[in-house]
Amino acid sequence: MPAFALFGSSYISRLERFCNGDLQVPMSCHFFGAGGMKVTSISVPKYTQLLQLNPDYVFIQLGGNDISSTTTPREIFEKIIGCVDHLYLNGVKRVYVGEILRRGAFRDSHLTTAQFNRIRRTINKLLKKKLGSDFIMFPDIHFPMDYSPDQVHLSCGNSRKSGMVKYFHRLRKIIVSTQ
Repeated sequence: MPAFALFGSSYISRLERFCNGDLQVPMSCHFFGAGGMKVTSISVPKYTQLLQLNPDYVFIQLGGNDISSTTTPREIFEKIIGCVDHLYLNGVKRVYVGEILRRGAFRDSHLTTAQFNRIRRTINKLLKKKLGSDFIMFPDIHFPMDYSPDQVHLSCGNSRKSGMVKYFHRLRKIIVSTQ
């Protein structure tokens, strides 16, 4: 049976908790998420576990935590693509990368919402150009409507309108399409 791995920041770890580790797909799915993970400082234990699994497919959700008032879009883009290339070198058949989603709160007190959005849009544009259909967008997730009060994470209610429900269903669709 093919294996699908989801790797990244708190979006992945929160998704795992939300669905109790079951994406309800006919494939073996494994979660490798860590809150606060950055593409510039990937969790080595999680990445090692991911490589040991030897998955056929990987979805990556990284980059948002890397954006600060001093980073450049190109730097983050290149780190994400470096991770994608490394996974392909290690036998992964297909790597998907999720867009960097909006947020309204930042750890960097010098980072403004306008700056964050400009950087994230530039990174997303570069990723879309490089990855094509393997760049996954979430057009039905809207800020601030689909976010928790912290303005960083997706809301986790069970209504069809919660951000996490939308994220869950979009990823399920991607996983099912690999069959």
